[in-house]
Amino acid sequence: MTTFEDAEKDTFSFCKPIPKTLADRIALVQAVVDGSSKFFFGKVKSHSMHIIHSNRPRKGSDSAPHPIENKKPNKDGKRGACAAGVFSMGWTTGLVIDALEIGTCYGWITKEQTTREVVEGFLSRYGREFYRVPASSSLSGDLESRNTRIRLEREGRIIPRSIVSSDGEIEVVPFRRGEKTWSLSWI
Repeated sequence: MTTFEDAEKDTFSFCKPIPKTLADRIALVQAVVDGSSKFFFGKVKSHSMHIIHSNRPRKGSDSAPHPIENKKPNKDGKRGACAAGVFSMGWTTGLVIDALEIGTCYGWITKEQTTREVVEGFLSRYGREFYRVPASSSLSGDLESRNTRIRLEREGRIIPRSIVSSDGEIEVVPFRRGEKTWSLSWI
């Protein structure tokens, strides 16, 4: 999860909203393992590990790949008016799992609370159910021939330090660049 300290130290971690306090971060992690379909991961706008409460629809995570020149600090080294948002596409699910691991390590939640069913519900099922989207609606073709589940593995996947467009015109810096996270594959 993005913290206020992250955004202050690293302009490439600056996004909105930021969980400002320890209590905010604990509440977010606890909401994930609550098991209630009222809390689910959104993929709409902003980053962090944003949670949507079904009684108050809010924005969720939309990977925000701002070009590197829009994120660089001012000449005096301060953040200034840089673009708010982080590029997380491709790593978001692993980053959610990382946040749950941190929560377990610090005792905010327990391993027993972090079940496959709870995580799957939070990341996928609860949001689909809230918006009444059938599980198969995003898949084209025969469901039997499509991969419909994911496998997360700790294989030491490293988030790249930057990504450049195929024409070389745009460079973006991913959130948590250079850090290890979970790898994701379809099964």
